[in-house]
Amino acid sequence: MSALPKPFYTLEEYFALELVSEEKYEYWNGDVFVMSGASPQHERITRNLLTGLDTALEDRPCEVFPSNLRVKVPAFPPYRYPDVTGVCGEQTYETIGGVSVLTNPMLIAEVLSPSTESFDRGEKFTYYQSIPSFCEYLLLAQNRPH
Repeated sequence: MSALPKPFYTLEEYFALELVSEEKYEYWNGDVFVMSGASPQHERITRNLLTGLDTALEDRPCEVFPSNLRVKVPAFPPYRYPDVTGVCGEQTYETIGGVSVLTNPMLIAEVLSPSTESFDRGEKFTYYQSIPSFCEYLLLAQNRPH
């Protein structure tokens, strides 16, 4: 898909776009950002984390989800697409803009990339802290085991 033609989107326009598009978009104060495809290395790290967490949590009432799950972030509305999201116990969802959004994640993991690392380590972490159930933030480097 080509660049988005509009410089400013209302929340209603963003929700309409999300409902009909096969792409994922994130919204912030009128700006809409396409969540572009990830590198094979990024996807491998995400897959390995999901597999490891699924194995470690198989005897517990917990579930982990890949990046297509929307997560409500009160300080960064309306919702985000973390790389990996974990929740234990009952999952609670809210309908926002016609889509189901998880409201009680405990774990959020992001695979770092050069273009987003600073934001993931700083502001995004601050925004995620506005989620009442949020307990753990896991950042995974792509360039080294760290």
